[in-house]
Amino acid sequence: MSRTILGSLIGALAVTALAAPLADAAGRPADVTVRVEGPRGTLVDTPVTTTTAAVVKDGDRAHACSGTSAAGALEQATEGEWTASYFRGLGYAVDAIDGVRPASANDYWTLWVNDRSSLTGLCDTELQDGDELLLFVCTSGPDFNCTNAPLGLVAPRTRNARPTVQVISFGPDGRTTPAAGATVSGGAAPVRADAQGNARVTLKRGESTLRATRTGSTPSARLFCADGRCGSSDRTPPLLSVRGISDGQTFAPARAPRALRGVARGLDGGIVELRLARRHDGRCTAYVGRIEDFVRCPRRGAPWFQAADRERWSYLLPARLAPGRYTLGVIAADGAGNSAKPLVVRFTVAERAAASAAVASGAHAVPGTPGAVVHAAAAPRVPVRVVGASGSTLARRTVAASATTAGVGRKRCAVAGGTPLAALLAVAHGGGPSVKLADFGSCGRRAADGSGLYVTSIAGKRAAGQAGWVYAVGGRLGSAGAADPSGPFGSGLLKGGQSVVWFWCKRANACEKEIP
Repeated sequence: MSRTILGSLIGALAVTALAAPLADAAGRPADVTVRVEGPRGTLVDTPVTTTTAAVVKDGDRAHACSGTSAAGALEQATEGEWTASYFRGLGYAVDAIDGVRPASANDYWTLWVNDRSSLTGLCDTELQDGDELLLFVCTSGPDFNCTNAPLGLVAPRTRNARPTVQVISFGPDGRTTPAAGATVSGGAAPVRADAQGNARVTLKRGESTLRATRTGSTPSARLFCADGRCGSSDRTPPLLSVRGISDGQTFAPARAPRALRGVARGLDGGIVELRLARRHDGRCTAYVGRIEDFVRCPRRGAPWFQAADRERWSYLLPARLAPGRYTLGVIAADGAGNSAKPLVVRFTVAERAAASAAVASGAHAVPGTPGAVVHAAAAPRVPVRVVGASGSTLARRTVAASATTAGVGRKRCAVAGGTPLAALLAVAHGGGPSVKLADFGSCGRRAADGSGLYVTSIAGKRAAGQAGWVYAVGGRLGSAGAADPSGPFGSGLLKGGQSVVWFWCKRANACEKEIP
């Protein structure tokens, strides 16, 4: 048997679920932590509560895992963003987590529980309260053990502003050895461990989150320190606030929120999660972070989605919110696992004025004159450039940004002329790169209802996470929806000669810095 085949087999055994009946294997829901380390950084690090919902990754219910297993915990922690292959007699083998795959055929995703390699696969590993799961890409050595073993941090329990911590390396059986040369960061300055793995760290004032790293090793879990003590002594949850949206506030359509932001004081090493529900015309829809779109409200309410891991958190929506009544929920858990009480803010985005409705028939609102309209004007001719994710130009043309329609799912949606989306579609209709759209609001026959349209794909490149397609006009990032009849900045439609650039933004909160 070749080394490649044998390595793949060991990888499958390390993170598989043997074919045991689901009903017999299921346990009780438990509070656990899940950490996923990719080759280039941490993909997931979060507390979860497992459920009894079965997990099926290949569409075959006969291959289901219990929701209370390690597979169920991974499903919860990643919101389903992992793939696996099923092998008869072995069960599921993880292919990718959050799109990350092993770089070599000899490497594989491996599962460790409570600092030792699991002897059972994802589906066979039933969990208890307090269990700590670690999945990482194992770099397979000559004996097929992982050469990039996980690190750990051991700190004294006594109060000390400059504690000496020890960095250790875990073996597959849980035995430890000193990790000489590892770097401990998170204090006032990084410190390198000596031959015994010891490193004297100067803690920051207030709170510090320590972590050990070493070339060729998997990073340690985070160690939270507060008031000179390291460990689990912190019991204070983050203090949450929302900025820019007040409870009960009503927004004009052109000023509707797009960026959700706030502060989570004391988040250190934790995460902020949001949920957003909308009611309009008697319908309830909920925002789903994985697909960046609204869907019919689930029976259990709007789902939570991860927004940020910074104290000053922000989340950029694909477009300004469409008219309706909204309920925004915010929750946060710090690096020590303390969860804040959910913060709820309710607000309204008003219906569009009569002037906006007139746009549906081709009339243009006069900026600065509420309710006033003029007769339809000729579509402005504007230069348009489409820049791909690699920075190369996919198209460069001057087009008439005429009113048009676009297919969104099974319906046709009107797009107002003089908008950045109308300009992009004109390029596509003239032989440019293909464009796919999603509806963030309630588009239809009226162009006035198209403010919720946003671009999900250009030339086959789909939006992923908070990265995606955005536009700039005259070197300035658009602040309204691409088909918003109020124009790219809420102050009027495009004017002839204004340059429009569509480009791939890698970091949603820093798109201004990426304008080509």
